[in-house]
Amino acid sequence: MQAVIGDVRHALRTFRKAPGWTLSVAGTLALGIGAATAMFSIGNAVLFRPLPYPNPGRLVAIWGRNPQKGLEQERVTLADFADWRARTHSFEEIGYSFLWPGSRSAIVATPTSQAVNSAQVSSGWLRALGVRAVRGRIFTPDEDRIGSHLVAMISDGFWERQYGRDPAAIGRALTVDSFSLKSYQIVGVMPAGLSFPPETEVWLSLGAAQFEPPAPGAGKRCCDWLQVVGRLRSGIPVERASAELNDLQRSIVAEHGPADVNPAVAVIPLARYLTGGVRRGILILMAAVGCVLLIACVNAANLLLARSGLRRHEMAIRSALGATRPRIIRQLLTESVMLAVAGGAAGLVLGSVALDGLRAMAPNIPRLNEARPDAAFFFICAATAVLTGIGFGLSPAFAWSGAGFVHGHAAVGQGRRLRDVLVVVEVALSAVLLVGAALLLRSLERLESVDPGFRPEGVLTARIDMTSAAYSTSAEPGPNRPQVSFRRLVEQLRTLPGVIAVGGANRLPLAGIVEGQGDVVAVEGRADDSLRGDTRAVTPDYFRTIGTPLLRGRGFTEADTDQSAPVVIVDEAAARRYWPGLDPIGRRMAGINTRFPSPTPHWLTVVGVVADVRYGGLEAPPRPQYYVPYFRGEWRSPYVVVRTAGDPAAMGAALRRQVAAADGSAVVTDVRPMEALVTASTSQARLRARLLAAFSLLALLLAAAGVYGVMSCVVEQRTAEIGVRMALGARPADIFAMMLGRGVALAGAGLAIGNGAGWVLHRLLDGLLFETKAWDPGALSSVAAILMLCALGACWAPSRRAAGVDPVSALRSER
Repeated sequence: MQAVIGDVRHALRTFRKAPGWTLSVAGTLALGIGAATAMFSIGNAVLFRPLPYPNPGRLVAIWGRNPQKGLEQERVTLADFADWRARTHSFEEIGYSFLWPGSRSAIVATPTSQAVNSAQVSSGWLRALGVRAVRGRIFTPDEDRIGSHLVAMISDGFWERQYGRDPAAIGRALTVDSFSLKSYQIVGVMPAGLSFPPETEVWLSLGAAQFEPPAPGAGKRCCDWLQVVGRLRSGIPVERASAELNDLQRSIVAEHGPADVNPAVAVIPLARYLTGGVRRGILILMAAVGCVLLIACVNAANLLLARSGLRRHEMAIRSALGATRPRIIRQLLTESVMLAVAGGAAGLVLGSVALDGLRAMAPNIPRLNEARPDAAFFFICAATAVLTGIGFGLSPAFAWSGAGFVHGHAAVGQGRRLRDVLVVVEVALSAVLLVGAALLLRSLERLESVDPGFRPEGVLTARIDMTSAAYSTSAEPGPNRPQVSFRRLVEQLRTLPGVIAVGGANRLPLAGIVEGQGDVVAVEGRADDSLRGDTRAVTPDYFRTIGTPLLRGRGFTEADTDQSAPVVIVDEAAARRYWPGLDPIGRRMAGINTRFPSPTPHWLTVVGVVADVRYGGLEAPPRPQYYVPYFRGEWRSPYVVVRTAGDPAAMGAALRRQVAAADGSAVVTDVRPMEALVTASTSQARLRARLLAAFSLLALLLAAAGVYGVMSCVVEQRTAEIGVRMALGARPADIFAMMLGRGVALAGAGLAIGNGAGWVLHRLLDGLLFETKAWDPGALSSVAAILMLCALGACWAPSRRAAGVDPVSALRSER
């Protein structure tokens, strides 16, 4: 122990003698450790931390699959679920939750009506997750049956917000005003931090559901409305459960035909399902920040090697006094670890700031809120610092403790080659990161240039929840029909100052709603059961409000109601698919309800064609859409769109007031500018591109500093040689070119190696690039130009210094 304390004291004296060098090494490490700690903490929270359930590795999400149609996560039918539950042996428990647009929100009549995130779940869902209520109990199987006693569980946050954590909340009535007034008895409180489906605040039992799983083997396989989770039996791997379910699904297809049955099943570990959309991006960013940390280590090692000339005499004396090579290595590693710990302390502060910034940049990443400066954060930072200290200290320690070094005739050539190799390595790593960032930025540029089919500038959107029991059904005449109330609301919004146009729709573009494979479409005079399309209901002014151009025919008018002739507007994709090479105006089509089929199609006459609108995402090709008049149907959760003359965000409060004045039963949610929908649709791509660009620029800065440091060291060590060359007739321009060429050659070698690693990028970035190839010439040439310019800049000053050496002074100082 005394020896270690002595090493620490000696290291502190060494640092005091060279404060500038010490700050350079510690600062370099702080940048690398801070960035790595922040990114590794996010990766740990999102990808590696176990889910907050008992034995989370046994939890799986189960979806239907249709590989022929490219559908990997399809909702499950009630009949399929019934067969899976009865005819499989891999699961300890299996449960379901209803999932369709609007099923994850409910109007709760607390002191004031409010929309909350809710989910109708079976008792098996809760048992599969292993939920244990912190107050009260979970649902029982008897409460899954239609008509059973209605019960609810609430989240810890809802319990605190609405009931002040009062234990007497258990047993109280919770009134849910969705389509009809229903009173649920609160029977339990979920543990803090548990919210699956994500962001759920209220879990409702199935007693008020209109459908339930039939007996196993039922002939009717419709109603794919379910999201399913399961808990594997102990010792059953995911692959075995998947094989069993897929064997069963093939027999179901053979028994009932493929019309209403997905041919395959996807069994996905729940943790992977929850993070599937961001998993690859986070892993790539973790690899990138690992490269940045490695570059920082290489720079620190180079800075240590740069002091070799100054410490040669010290090491020779220590060796002469009896210090063994292991003893010298221990001393040097102590110094390295202490420098890394100092850098880690600064990196801890930088990492905390970076972590806050990353959370603000990416609010939609699942489980990101679990990444915080906690015990895991401090452990990651400390471990990174110690391992970094050992890593960057090993090469100098072994080099300095060698016999040639300590006896005063250091292997200059060997040390020079080592420094050159380290520079090439960091330039190569920087090139790889820069190429990746350039590819992602080019991909993002092309993605953001895609025409969404509408003009979002100046448009405000809001969801109007009209599921309250205060409204009558569509078939019941009267002023409280949802269509009548929404028409009145739209008319009132038109009177607001600064409003140019107002429209409504049952679905907004780029809203991130899973569409499935679409509705079956029949086209008059064409026998093709593979036609699919997505139905949209819109008001007459909808297209004008969002800026979607009408290409042919006419738009809807106020006369297109449930009392007029049925009409439809199709987009370009539908026109090409349904009537290739023909004018669709005047032709007829029908949407087929496969769940409740009608003996004759309900024909709709095409009156107009509009431009394609992107609903699923900017990166996906537009799917066929057909639009029907909004006021012909019953839509309980419409969206209103308002085009304004000024800032749409400033119109939010006025919209809420106007809706409240026009219809006190309507609840306004999701008020946001339409540009936010476009921004959100590219948020993941933007985050990946910006973070990788930031890491690559940091790597470039460190690499440039490394080249500068090595070239400065070379000039210092070769001063006598330069003096001899100049004494023998070399001109300053020759010396300048020689030194500049050496630095550029090192950078060029690193660039060639980095570009040669493009196949690694191709594998990593596959699936993340939009209309961009991994060997994009523009990206590669841009990176080459940037790297070589930085190398020239880093070499310029040392080369000028070498060219300005006075040969007389250089030769005199060497004597």
